[in-house]
Amino acid sequence: MTSCAASRIAAHALASNRIVVSPIALAFWQTIDHSLASGIVLERSPSKGKDGRFERVVDSLLAYADGFLRVGQTFAGPGGTLSEQFSRCASSSHSSACI
Repeated sequence: MTSCAASRIAAHALASNRIVVSPIALAFWQTIDHSLASGIVLERSPSKGKDGRFERVVDSLLAYADGFLRVGQTFAGPGGTLSEQFSRCASSSHSSACI
């Protein structure tokens, strides 16, 4: 899962006000919140505000996506340019050994 995909999932969850944990996506969702199980439907509750489980899962999802961006930023060149590939060679300035 990439940060872009995780960000899109978060945007979709916020737009639809719900998260449905399917059997296919269960492994992904459990990296976000280990207590999630297949078939769980989380919905934004206006009465719970920012304290609801939906909001906590979305916050965790956004933090997950931001983590990918932070790693990528360590390899960004001048002006934010980013190589398509990272070298495994430790002597390279774009080494993936640090990941």
